[in-house]
Amino acid sequence: MALSHAREIADLCRSRGVPLFLDAARYAENAYLNLLRGEAPQSSPEEIAREFFRTADGAMCSLRKDTLGNMGGFLSINDDTLAERCQEFVVATEGFATYGGMAGRDLASLTRGIIEATEPRYLAHRYSAAEAFARALADEGLPVMRPTACHAVYSDAGAVMRHIPAREFPAVAFAKELFLAAGVRSAEMGSLETGTYASSGEPAAQRELLRLALPRRVYTQSHLAYVAEAVGRVASHAERLTGHEVLHQPRHLRHFTHPTPVGRFGK
Repeated sequence: MALSHAREIADLCRSRGVPLFLDAARYAENAYLNLLRGEAPQSSPEEIAREFFRTADGAMCSLRKDTLGNMGGFLSINDDTLAERCQEFVVATEGFATYGGMAGRDLASLTRGIIEATEPRYLAHRYSAAEAFARALADEGLPVMRPTACHAVYSDAGAVMRHIPAREFPAVAFAKELFLAAGVRSAEMGSLETGTYASSGEPAAQRELLRLALPRRVYTQSHLAYVAEAVGRVASHAERLTGHEVLHQPRHLRHFTHPTPVGRFGK
């Protein structure tokens, strides 16, 4: 999101008396993209991030994302009364507000991660790795979503496998084949994620995307080259892949709770 857009949303919310809360899981990378794309050219990722937080009445943030943590998050609120109510709930469900049920080593890791998350050289490396990975996928003939962000590259699996209709989840078929072929774990961001829970006739997503996320400080250029080559191999025989059917699903959040089993159409 652009900083200018966030400020417009904040003005609109305040004019109507609606509290504005940010989902800030990608706050550092979003700040860097604002800097890169000229939203605040005279600033820094840290200051841009601070400006985003200043627009809101509060924020929710998973610290497993930008701050390099393996667990944890925070909830920040400007309203003291609401904050006190939330603290009472935390004590009843997680632990004291000072640690939220986390061990000291995790708190120390998150403290360090918050400091390092907006470091310009680190963010530049993240962006350049994603850009190089996107180019490698495009060289393999994959349609890639542009502009590239930092945390993942998205490919249109539905465009690769036009023989599989959206109701049979082509990106799921691609993701499963990619794991079997190369041990690469990816995720569907299409009709399985956004569809309704009707037994038939559920609306399709605008695109059947395959998400290839980039873990931080883990993969080298050679690793990403291997993944791109593996994706290309799967795409080369995409016409042999078959669609899927959801045989059972939970009532809510089926994308996150993994509907099981998933039956395979065709041979």
